[in-house]
Amino acid sequence: MNWKWLYDLIESFGYELEDYRRGTPATDLAIWRAVRGYTVTSPSRIFGLLGAVEYLTTHKVPGAVVECGVWKGGSMFAALRKLVELGDTSRPAYFFDLFEASTEQEVKERAAETRYRPELVTTIKGDVLATLDAIDTGTIALLRLDTNTYETTKRELEVLWPRLAPGGVLILDDYGHWPCFKRAVDEFFTAQGIKPWLHRIDYTGRIVVKA
Repeated sequence: MNWKWLYDLIESFGYELEDYRRGTPATDLAIWRAVRGYTVTSPSRIFGLLGAVEYLTTHKVPGAVVECGVWKGGSMFAALRKLVELGDTSRPAYFFDLFEASTEQEVKERAAETRYRPELVTTIKGDVLATLDAIDTGTIALLRLDTNTYETTKRELEVLWPRLAPGGVLILDDYGHWPCFKRAVDEFFTAQGIKPWLHRIDYTGRIVVKA
């Protein structure tokens, strides 16, 4: 059966349809199924995140895993599960959030279900404009930004980009969706004299590998 009409209809409303299962490793599909109840992130962005984790492990890029904007924790649970799968379980993980969608305790309990070492997982509650400077994450290997405001995104980049290791990965979850998010990113890199390649994951997600 020719399904082009369905794709065309969905795209006419501004959406995309894809068979995310095609070509995706079974282990990554299992991770997606385990975390999808705790995220509104698209399958494409979750699989992009898992690919980034595998890249960091394969190339031995040092540093912590950091997320700003956790919601219920699904994206970071996916990252932790992938690290466990790869036997890369010595990286600190820092979760910055207001913790309103889920409490810190709920996120910690779900993180423990990934079998990642719980003593390495730190949750930091509060506005990142106030909490970022108070926490020394050390070198960062994976930085995922998903707070979606101009002020928070700009501040996250100012504080955390310098800590991102060469070869480290920056994931911009809503670059294509929120104009304020995009403006903060573009202004930051312009001010730094940097012209990174923002690799497109889907209509909104972007990945940057730090040179």
